[in-house]
Amino acid sequence: MPDSLPPTSVVVCVSRVLAPIYPQFLAIQREHLTALADALEIGDVATAGRLAHSAKGAAGTYELPAAAAIAGDLEAAVARGEVELASRLLGELTGYFSGLDVAFTDAPLLPGA
Repeated sequence: MPDSLPPTSVVVCVSRVLAPIYPQFLAIQREHLTALADALEIGDVATAGRLAHSAKGAAGTYELPAAAAIAGDLEAAVARGEVELASRLLGELTGYFSGLDVAFTDAPLLPGA
């Protein structure tokens, strides 16, 4: 697995509605990032692309737009065959999740709701 960036605290506010399922989401992301690293290492771009796409969607759904953006860049790098860039982005995404500190709020899931 590529080296992740040193963890820096990333504090995000997330709707309290997601609190009961957030630990499972984070566990799944850790598993997927490990599998993505393994796929990149063996050159399995189909699996790497699928996992990057999944990470992008999940991060967006769980109110982590910065992680979704990194995962989107990672997905694009995999699609272009830029394995070195994809590996660096995977390290960045892994570092993001390693330093993630979630604050649950009463804010609605959707703006204006």
